[in-house]
Amino acid sequence: MLSKRIFYAFTVQLIFCTVLLASSGNAQRKTIDQVQVSVKAQEVALGKVFSQIERQTDFRFTYNPNAIPLNQLVNLEMEQGTVYQFLEGLIRQTNLSFVQINDNIHVKPLGTSEKGISIQDVSFIEIKGRVTDASGLALPGVTVMIEGTSTGTVTDVDGNYTISASEGDVLVFSFVGFESNRIAVGNQTVINVQLAEDAQALEEVVVVGYGTQKRKNLTGSISSIDQKSLKEFPVSSVEQALQGNAAGVLVSQTGGSPGAAVSVRVRGVGSINGSVEPLYVIDGVPVENAAFGGSGDATNPQPGNSPLAMLNPGDIESIEVLKDASATAIYGARGANGVVLITTKRGESGKSTVIYDGYVGLQEPTNTFDVLNAREYMELQNEFALNDNEEIPYPNIDQIVSQIGEGTNWQNEFYRVAVIQNHQISVSGGSDKTKFFISGNYFSQEGIVPNNGFERISFRTNLDHQISDKFTTGFSFTLSNFKNNNLPGGGAGASPLRNVLTFSPLVPVRNEEGLFEDFIDPNSGAFISNPIGMVNEVTNTTNTFRPIGNLYLDYFITDNLKFKSSLGLDFRFQNGEFYLPRSVQRGRELGGRAGISYDNRTNTVWENTLNYNKVIDNKHQFDVLLGQMVQTSSRTSRSFGAQNFPNDVLGANVIENGEVFERPSSNIVKWAIISYLGRVNYGFDDRYLLTLTMRADGSSRFGTNRRFGYFPSGAFAWRFINEDFIPKNGILSDGKLRISYGVNGNQDGIGAYDRFARLASRDFAYAIGAGNSFVQGFAPVSIANVNLGWEETRQLNIGANIGLWNNRVSLEADYFIKNTSDLLFAVPLPTSAFVGSDVIRNIGELRNSGFELLINADVIQKPDFNWNINFNISSISNEIISLPDGNDITYFSLLGASNIGILREGASFPSFYGWIADGIFASQEEVNDHFFINESGDRVLIQPNAQAGDVRYRDLSGPEGVPDGRIGTEDRTIIGSSLPDFFGGIRNQFSYKNFTFSFFMNFSVGNDVVNYNRWQLANVNRGINQLAEVKDRWTPQNTNTSVPAARSQRSAENAIDSRFVEDGSFLRLRDVTLNYRLSGNALQKIGAQTANFYLKGSNLLTFTRYTGIDPEANSFNPNSSNLAGIEVSAYPMVRMFTAGITVQF
Repeated sequence: MLSKRIFYAFTVQLIFCTVLLASSGNAQRKTIDQVQVSVKAQEVALGKVFSQIERQTDFRFTYNPNAIPLNQLVNLEMEQGTVYQFLEGLIRQTNLSFVQINDNIHVKPLGTSEKGISIQDVSFIEIKGRVTDASGLALPGVTVMIEGTSTGTVTDVDGNYTISASEGDVLVFSFVGFESNRIAVGNQTVINVQLAEDAQALEEVVVVGYGTQKRKNLTGSISSIDQKSLKEFPVSSVEQALQGNAAGVLVSQTGGSPGAAVSVRVRGVGSINGSVEPLYVIDGVPVENAAFGGSGDATNPQPGNSPLAMLNPGDIESIEVLKDASATAIYGARGANGVVLITTKRGESGKSTVIYDGYVGLQEPTNTFDVLNAREYMELQNEFALNDNEEIPYPNIDQIVSQIGEGTNWQNEFYRVAVIQNHQISVSGGSDKTKFFISGNYFSQEGIVPNNGFERISFRTNLDHQISDKFTTGFSFTLSNFKNNNLPGGGAGASPLRNVLTFSPLVPVRNEEGLFEDFIDPNSGAFISNPIGMVNEVTNTTNTFRPIGNLYLDYFITDNLKFKSSLGLDFRFQNGEFYLPRSVQRGRELGGRAGISYDNRTNTVWENTLNYNKVIDNKHQFDVLLGQMVQTSSRTSRSFGAQNFPNDVLGANVIENGEVFERPSSNIVKWAIISYLGRVNYGFDDRYLLTLTMRADGSSRFGTNRRFGYFPSGAFAWRFINEDFIPKNGILSDGKLRISYGVNGNQDGIGAYDRFARLASRDFAYAIGAGNSFVQGFAPVSIANVNLGWEETRQLNIGANIGLWNNRVSLEADYFIKNTSDLLFAVPLPTSAFVGSDVIRNIGELRNSGFELLINADVIQKPDFNWNINFNISSISNEIISLPDGNDITYFSLLGASNIGILREGASFPSFYGWIADGIFASQEEVNDHFFINESGDRVLIQPNAQAGDVRYRDLSGPEGVPDGRIGTEDRTIIGSSLPDFFGGIRNQFSYKNFTFSFFMNFSVGNDVVNYNRWQLANVNRGINQLAEVKDRWTPQNTNTSVPAARSQRSAENAIDSRFVEDGSFLRLRDVTLNYRLSGNALQKIGAQTANFYLKGSNLLTFTRYTGIDPEANSFNPNSSNLAGIEVSAYPMVRMFTAGITVQF
């Protein structure tokens, strides 16, 4: 059911739409002898008299300008009268005739036998025709309007149109990228039209920071994705559309969970402890780039929602990714990780159009694990017992198998085929002065796990209105309400995604009483919650209401100078509800547990800019921008919980029923930034292009000694294609060389109050006074840092753009070097400081470098057949240049394995840290042969406690930095990195008549993944279920294996080793689409202008050697690179099959 806020917003938009549509209707038409006007004409040109009458009436004068003396001066004696009377005065001075037909007044020289003024009865003729381009190809979507009226139509997919007009009307044919054509209606019934290409309009325009530019004039590196590409792949989040489509942009999905956050890296990893996500700007409004709504802990990670989950991809016109310093410097302290500009659709003048776009599909897991069945599981547990000299737990395996067969296949019981659907209706259109776009969207994605899903309802209105020749105003406004049914969070115990793999196949889903059966780990004695019970019984929902809007006013001071003021608002109101009932083990232990949370955020942005454009002598082009921006942000969050409820009936709805209340928490965070910016674009003779940019950011997050950051950049481009010495032989059609250098910042790693000395309440109490009473106390948790500032990135970019064979083949190549200094680190303080935490300081340096290549080719261009290929590839490497004191920093422990990651000078980031495994000891002789000769010449066993069947490790180092004959922490080394050697994507599209077939593949090569699932499930652990590969474990009869023995006591350290760091390279068939365009009589039967039907398959095939759930799966916060490439209990990716339709009326 819709919330009140959504309902009110929908009502307002519905009223607005009704008024707008109602205003386009025509009242009863009047004749020229009924309409009064006031005209002042003393020595005034004839054309201006026509303009005066047109401004006061609905009439429009139509004429051949070569036959009418528009500059002839006329005098009219009266100032008030009917149009008819004024025309009589004009006849006497001009010898012209006037004929009113509908709202048009047709003007022509007066013939000898003609009547000077006449009013003809309306008689409509049905006119048909076909609109084509210069080569004869049909042009669908051409607007055909009767000049001066709101009557019009649009050509169908074959270029055909039908319209009712009267003799003397003028038909105007217009289409983006072509010159308009005006044709007067005579007595013909067929009018075929050929439109000529508009060379200037065909020049691609891209969105840049605070403006637009022609692509040919760009000096920076920008990747663009248009609206057509966005429709190729149904996604719940916009970032997923970037995957494989933008060179230099590495996009990784955290899993197949509905609405899940996505990791986006523009040109590598630009920070170690700060945010590495790009800045997102929607219609000029910067929005938060952090994932939100996640829950869980290290054993149950849930990365949260995408920051753009509220945005309907169907509303988007284009996405631009700003990559180099020339393009991003205009965003200063927030542009170091790249900037993603999202522009939504706007209305166009002409006939209003209504579009329905919808699809329905089914989803299934792309991959599941092969685990042990009941017999195999019992044999493994018996083998453990025998090797540990214990009594075997299952002496009657055959009897049990005869009763339960292979046991419970928990993955089959757990995962399901799920439905995904999307429905959107949009209305757009307008007049010369007012343009509008209105849309409503419903999106629902069930999870492949029961009781899990994402649902979004959104409304958008974009309006532009020209108040006068000087003023234009408008707004963009989105209302979005979405709900997440999340998997049980960390408070529910272990992850159901983990338990579904580890749960014993001997246990049924429900016991004889119909209750969900739990499992007691025979090794530890701990309860393991039934995963199906967890997802069906636990409530864990998040509801988010997200209004985003932008209101602007343009004032054209002169034809070349424009002032713009805009106010942007971004609100987020989120509430979460959690309830853990007694029907699951953890709930029984707590007597039921409830939690409620609120998280409200407000961001406001006020921007004022002056823009000056001037062309001098058709050679010197100036585009100057000056601006000022103020942004404020506030966040208020509250959470509280309770335990031990009398029953589970009301769940978290009456939280006061709990007997044990948990400590509540609250938080208020505010920050602000003020900025000044400027940019100069200069072009000479369409050959030499120069861009200079400067931005100054003053942030409340910065220390008092570094309150303002200054971010300059410069870029130069040479369009050598326009040089006289370049041969015009038809091969080389475009050519440009680019170079840029600049500085960006990253403030997102700085907390709002990190620069202050702070106090906080502590969990211990102080004994005060004679009675030694205890009171809650406060203690210092940080010291002031007046020098705290932004991370600074300096970037050099060298690039080229080449076009061949009239741009049928285009190439774009870039090489870049990014050096990030003043990295943010938490530096420990001495204990004498009596401060409970580290201090944040700017220390350290990181370098990213690489190249990008984009190739687009129209391989075949025929009237009935076309083939297009788009290919991009990127290679990025990085290196840690310096760290605090130059020392290694290890981090992150999980499920007993410690320090998985390492920061080391000279190494890439992130890097995985562990021992190198050298196989399995096949026999005791091999254990004895694994020795070291010490300084005394004695033979020392490197792993003296090892047995046959244990893992052999390399002795790499010791306390002195050389091998010492023992396996210790010094023998750990870098064993992998999640950073790929290269990545990219390739799209092929084939069109034959009304059919279009396309497929898209993306790839990544050289990235490593820590397969934590195998560390738990293929390391031959006792009690919990294991992967089927442990059937190849070491036994005295099976010594040639890579799987260790089933033994509780092994010499292996409790840490990650090289066995569990796998090559995550992959090639994925991400999307296959077959589209059919309806045409001819079929369109007429349904009354549509265009209609498309399509079938689509997504994530159909993945070619990889990775043995985990998916090589892209990332189990932790996508905003942090520290934990990239670690898979534990990841949500499986989904394979999708959808059918959709797009119809325009």
